[in-house]
Amino acid sequence: MDTEKLKLIKYFNFSYDAAFLYYNLKGIVAEKWGHGYFNKFRDNIGAFLLENKEEQRTCMYGLKASEISLQNLTTDVVDDEISTIKEIIQDIIKSLSITKITHISSRSHYLYKVESETNLFEIINEKFCNLDSNFFPETSNYYDLGLAFEYNINKFTHSFMFGPFSEKDKASIFRFPVEDNFKNYLLLNYSTYIEKEKIDDGITAQSVLLNKIIDSNHESGLKQLEKIIDILEID
Repeated sequence: MDTEKLKLIKYFNFSYDAAFLYYNLKGIVAEKWGHGYFNKFRDNIGAFLLENKEEQRTCMYGLKASEISLQNLTTDVVDDEISTIKEIIQDIIKSLSITKITHISSRSHYLYKVESETNLFEIINEKFCNLDSNFFPETSNYYDLGLAFEYNINKFTHSFMFGPFSEKDKASIFRFPVEDNFKNYLLLNYSTYIEKEKIDDGITAQSVLLNKIIDSNHESGLKQLEKIIDILEID
């Protein structure tokens, strides 16, 4: 896999019960992270938003849930970014006095550029589906193809879908506007989560579990992308 052809977008979500009861959420997290890594912040009732439009990062944390997004990622910086996100999450847990995490998920979107003459639709159909041309309506001049899979490893559920990137994918994966139309890109959406009843008891164990899901999503997503690229023979 040629990492120069790869763009990454990541989302980290977790829900919780917090002992923090105040509606002014600015506190430690905004003071520590809102003047560099993020450079704008806004306080709303029940939620606080940190943002860096130039680097295309957001962090929303509230009394019941938090979400962090990283849009402008490349393989040479992603490991450092993930380490920073883990630190921010731990600060959120401490500053809100979170007592129990009830939901954890991590989602990655991988965009991989292929040669301009490559017809991804035909290659994916040939390698995975072998659908006859009569399967599609004769009057249609546009086809989309996405294959979805789900599997469990230990306590984690992994699900992924891949296919040619299309214009309609922009709204679902990009938080900030993008100029590139990503023509002839392979898109892999890869999610990792744990069911509520499988989450360990105790906030310390839950914090460790959260970091494991973040790492598992990133590592498993990259491995799956490499497998797909090899099968499609598009590298």
